[in-house]
Formats: sequence, structure tokens, C-alpha cells
Amino acid sequence: DEAFLLSLIALGIDRYIRPTASDDEFYEAITTVARTVEYRKEIEAKNQFIETILDLSPSLLAILSKDKVIYLNKTFMQYLDVESVAGFYKRHPSLISLVHNKDPQLKTDEMLGVWAGNLTPGSECVQLARPGTDEPQSFLLTSVPVPGEDNSYFLSFTNITSLEREKQHYRHLAEYDTLTKIFNRAKIKKELDKEITRVL
Repeated sequence: DEAFLLSLIALGIDRYIRPTASDDEFYEAITTVARTVEYRKEIEAKNQFIETILDLSPSLLAILSKDKVIYLNKTFMQYLDVESVAGFYKRHPSLISLVHNKDPQLKTDEMLGVWAGNLTPGSECVQLARPGTDEPQSFLLTSVPVPGEDNSYFLSFTNITSLEREKQHYRHLAEYDTLTKIFNRAKIKKELDKEITRVL
């Protein structure tokens, strides 16, 4: 063993053996690792808290990053009858494929990112298909850029289907006579004015 050790020293192997760390260096390294682990746990706890809040929202929430859906809250997953984002992509080619009244140019999620970036917050009413039903539901879509991330958006779909139905119901009441079920005087005048304008 002695001869072997001396031959290694002769070869200069001692230059490659790191000297043992001092107690202070060892303590500093352990402290740095402990702080890093504590910081990661803190971030994970905050992320879990935020995810819980998002999952409790009645709105359908999604995060779009670099033209891919990276997050769907539980409400959205229940609406689409999927268990995860991976499950969503197994069933649907893209998020845009579920939007009914979309711009004909929108065919892929790549275009959805451009579309989401051009939305005025809260101004876009879209119709989303629900698996297993024929009638899509109406949603108010809000798009907010994710701070510090390029081409990433937080999408919120708020269901306004019942409001749309109420609006149609009140419009019908305002334009039709409840007894005869034909146009009332105001609706007849409006339609007559429209036709006169069209002809002239």
C-alpha cells in the first residue's frame, strides 16, 4: 500500500485530490443548501396556494405559454371532462378547436397566442363547445399577459350563457306583443325605417 501511494505521488496525483474543506466552508455549504431547499419549499407552498385559489374559481381559467396550454383550472377540466392538460391534448388538437365563433384564420393554438395578445380585456364574447353537448355556451373572454413572460397569457372564460338567454328573452319582450306574438309598434317602426334606409 505504501509503495502504491508513493508511486501515485510520483505521478502527481496529489494535484487532483482536493484538500478537505475547513469546518467554516463545510458549514457555509450546508447553510446554502438548507436555504435553497427552504426557498424552494416556500415557492412550492405559494404555488400550491395560488393553484388552490384558481381551482376554486367558477370561471374557466387557462395559462397559454408559447402558444401551448400549460395550465387549466379544475373548473375548466371538469367542463371539458379531462383529468389534466395532457388529457386535454389527447382529446382535443388545440384550445382554439373548441371556440365556435372564431376568426376563420384561427386554426391552431399558435394563432390563439396572437389573438389573445390582441384582445381588449373583457371585450370578446366567445362560444365554447362542451364535449357531449350540441349547444355551445357563451363566455366572456379576458386575456391578461403574464408578467415577465413573452407570448404568455392568462385566459379567463366567464360563463355568460344565462345572461345571454335573459338578454334574448327581454329583447323578445321589448319587440313582440305578448298577446298576439307579433311585432309590436316599436319593432314595426324600427324594421320599416331599416327597409326605407336600405331602399334609399
